[in-house]
Amino acid sequence: MQCFATNRCAMDGPGGERSGAGSGGGSARSGAGNEASEGDHRAELFLRGAQEYRWLAAQARVWEPATRRALQAAGLAAGQSVLDAGCGTCEVLPLLAERVGPGGRVTGLDIDGPLAEQALRQLSRGPPLAALPGVCRIVAGDLLALPQVAVGPFDFVFARSLIFDTARPAMRPTPTSRSEARRLQPPPSAHSLPLPHLAHALLRRLWALVRAGGTLLVIEHDVTAMRPLAPQAAFERATRLIGAATRAPPLDAATGTQLPRLFEAAGIGAVDGCDVSSAIEPAAPSAALLRSLLADARDTLIAVALADEIELHRLDGDLAAADEACLRWPDLVAAWKRKAA
Repeated sequence: MQCFATNRCAMDGPGGERSGAGSGGGSARSGAGNEASEGDHRAELFLRGAQEYRWLAAQARVWEPATRRALQAAGLAAGQSVLDAGCGTCEVLPLLAERVGPGGRVTGLDIDGPLAEQALRQLSRGPPLAALPGVCRIVAGDLLALPQVAVGPFDFVFARSLIFDTARPAMRPTPTSRSEARRLQPPPSAHSLPLPHLAHALLRRLWALVRAGGTLLVIEHDVTAMRPLAPQAAFERATRLIGAATRAPPLDAATGTQLPRLFEAAGIGAVDGCDVSSAIEPAAPSAALLRSLLADARDTLIAVALADEIELHRLDGDLAAADEACLRWPDLVAAWKRKAA
């Protein structure tokens, strides 16, 4: 088995700050007298979606070098067919298309098809996708519910942060209406499983979509590695709260580090190789990361009495004002396995 470890230190990280939901939370919906109209609600969700899109794009740029290295180490080659499972805002699709070239085929699968389609249209206007028309396509569907005949098999199956994000309800698509919320609700029988069982189900499904002689590459985070590099009160408090929330069932803060064990437990076998990457980023992108993770963890933190609404609101403001701290981000762990021909 090959193992690699790399570090990335950026003193000029991606700019732009995500407006954390933790600063407003769900307070706009408390009280019948203040209930927003459906039109106002849709406008609010559109704004939040645009902010989230910009933040995810900035985050993807931080992890692009590590993702490129993992794709090369796992052997993605020209002319291959690729599946990006849980493609979301499609930030990895250009990297995949660049490697497979005009003779290849890249399929992005996501439960929120309209989001992925819109993201792909935007990305297709620039390089490298503008020079590779027709290479990428989107399929809308739930990986665990989609019939196998609908997609695949593929030469190369890829997934980044699929296990952790599937287990984390806050990361599922934001509906734009009540009917959309019902449409996007995942099957409870599949998605309410404890994390190890959910991980096994996802990995088995991904493995089934790999053709004989093909490769499965999975990338997940290890949140336990995240820490400020110097004393900074807001960063330290935020990382402690995020660590506590991601250790609460059904999540596992060390999902990335567990990948080799999860591959074996899912019946795939020992991984052929793994890669561990670290990133150190300055205050602006690091504060945006912490605010995003705290917003996702808000309900969990309040439910287990680790923080209240007022404290989270204050902490979000402190993070927004932070300007003199660097943060080691969660480690990015890649593991891959080639299927026998």
